[in-house]
Amino acid sequence: MKKIILFILFVLIFSGCGNDKVTEVYNGAVTDYSKSYLDKGYIVNVYKEIQKEEEDSEKGYVRIRYNVITDYFSNKEFDPNAGYNIKKKVVSNVRVISQPKKGIANELFGNSTLEDIGDELLGTNNKFEIEYDKPHSTGVQSSISVVVNNIALFDASKYGIGDPISLETLYDDLGITIEDVTLTLGFRVELITVDNKTLYKDYEIVLPPNDFDFVNEFHIDLTTDDVSKMEPFLEK
Repeated sequence: MKKIILFILFVLIFSGCGNDKVTEVYNGAVTDYSKSYLDKGYIVNVYKEIQKEEEDSEKGYVRIRYNVITDYFSNKEFDPNAGYNIKKKVVSNVRVISQPKKGIANELFGNSTLEDIGDELLGTNNKFEIEYDKPHSTGVQSSISVVVNNIALFDASKYGIGDPISLETLYDDLGITIEDVTLTLGFRVELITVDNKTLYKDYEIVLPPNDFDFVNEFHIDLTTDDVSKMEPFLEK
């Protein structure tokens, strides 16, 4: 009986690491109203580092942070008093849909910047929101980060002192491939207008993108300025 209880407890704890709570399912549709807000795509930044067990240790775990920045476009003319302006944005349902083969994607952050990893999303708190002092119709980017920890153990003592180690050599030695660290991140971006319409877009993004040069690239821009290639938001 004790073994069964311990196993169930482990499953519950492990399952919570992915922030996999799914929020309300929306049955939205493209409307004349929602056509005014279009998804421009997203940008991916990749940060790679060694997290040492101790500050002066020669050993540490390889970890990767994927940062996704989505953007949208509005074809509305600027009118500070318009009801279609966005007064609040909610990024919700942030979760890891599929885990990588190596390591564990168990840290999620919202409002990430180059200088600040952002606000950690813990447990069932898998959303963040921004209220705008001045409602607007122009796009404001949404930034989310997911960290993959414990990918592989790196031991610096196996290399010559002072000798530079390329990422390609390091990943080859540790047997890390792009397939090993690929995951799927899911989230929803909601735009709340002044006249209380909810427009939204659900995302499921594979990280890193399939055509990404995992060793040599750190940034890829998959946004578009071609309106004909943009998908409209849905109206709730």
